[in-house]
Amino acid sequence: MRDPELLRLLASELRRHVAALAEDRDEEDSRRTLHALKGSSGLAGEPELADALARLERRLREGDPSARADARTVVEAAIVRIEAGQSAYGLEWPQPPPDLRAAELDGRTRAQYIAEVVDRVERIDAALAGSGDPVERLADAFRHVHTMKGAAGAVGDEVMTWFCHGLEERLRVAGNHPDRCERALAELGRYRPYLVGLVEDPAATLALLRNTRIGRGTESTFPGREASIRVRAQAIDALLERMASLGLLSDALSSARTELLALAKG
Repeated sequence: MRDPELLRLLASELRRHVAALAEDRDEEDSRRTLHALKGSSGLAGEPELADALARLERRLREGDPSARADARTVVEAAIVRIEAGQSAYGLEWPQPPPDLRAAELDGRTRAQYIAEVVDRVERIDAALAGSGDPVERLADAFRHVHTMKGAAGAVGDEVMTWFCHGLEERLRVAGNHPDRCERALAELGRYRPYLVGLVEDPAATLALLRNTRIGRGTESTFPGREASIRVRAQAIDALLERMASLGLLSDALSSARTELLALAKG
């Protein structure tokens, strides 16, 4: 339940600091502003806005030239929504925020990352297929989703990090109630194909999430996928070996290019 007084104070703070996000302002000042507004949004019970501001703060720190304009748009829209009695951000998981972008990973990192995700998805499958205590099965699956979120954060995959975080929140609601845990496991089964899609083809899967309305009790509309996908271990090993070799090739080509440029300058 959002506190109206906290939201009023948040809107006031957003309005007071939006000028610091102008293009002609000091970049460090803009970063500090985003950091402060991120904290205020979380305290006011607006985690989606806080997450969006965190991503924008990171983009600004990394030198993204469009980060400040996007941040200003997000903050101004949040002010309007709060004053209209609505949530500050206006999007609920699994509808992706507009600022989310698929990560570009190098071959070697991507191969290791895929291996980690494939392993965790297989363990989630085992929890979904089990017939034991639903509370324990859900706790097991939750741990694997959490591990995937950590792996995604380590390689800079913000889309998977966001998706796993939202999925964790959905699963956490079940608590230790067996019936709720059964329903949460069924919901996890509906979202499971997206976990695979976000590592296989993140851009296409992100676009699909943006164009698909998925809610509680609805079936996944991921095209061409069953609720559970089985892939032979040999096929996965071959894929990972191929991706690792591509990563090595990419490194070699980059090194050769550097040497050629040095020779040309000499």
